[in-house]
Amino acid sequence: MLSFTTNSEAPTVTTAAATAVTSATATLNGAGNPNGDATTGWFRYSTTSPGTCNDSFGTRAPSSGGSLLGSGTSPVVYNRGIAGLLPLTTYYFCA
Repeated sequence: MLSFTTNSEAPTVTTAAATAVTSATATLNGAGNPNGDATTGWFRYSTTSPGTCNDSFGTRAPSSGGSLLGSGTSPVVYNRGIAGLLPLTTYYFCA
């Protein structure tokens, strides 16, 4: 007898509004649904809009690793504080 296991759906992510914004810091917010795969979440941000979020855009926060979201099938909220921002500057970010 042979068997096979189907693949799970790719993890999905939602970016939420930044909070606790000051002249030099902000908290970035998002949620990731692992859809059954072990998943880690992080953010990317920049002063230039990338048009779409991808792994070559801006600065990664954190620079390595991230928030462990598990391997469940429901969204897991995560956030990351960032610092060293310039006052009166627009930042673009994605989870």
